[in-house]
Amino acid sequence: MNRLLQLLAALLIAAFSAPALAVLNVFASVPEWGALIEELGSDKVKVYTATNALQDPHHIEARPSLIARARTADLEVGWLPLVQLQSGNARAQPGKTRRSPTSRTGLG
Repeated sequence: MNRLLQLLAALLIAAFSAPALAVLNVFASVPEWGALIEELGSDKVKVYTATNALQDPHHIEARPSLIARARTADLEVGWLPLVQLQSGNARAQPGKTRRSPTSRTGLG
């Protein structure tokens, strides 16, 4: 529960620290995280969900189109290590501040 609160706090800080009219691009690994972010961020976020409810996120192939989406994300929520590493997005790499707390806990 503490990690969920950290995730929510990180999302709110990221959403409110961005310029007033800017939309926060979020890359979610699973639909559950994507739906949560859409609900919390409403019109201030644009969410791309990498998987659907029928896919196992542990067996997702790091396709070029998926890597391109991760490259443009402002915030990564969940955990898709191959996509993270191959995206070249410095904000989504291990140890960076805009990376999702769920990436370290195994919740995503």
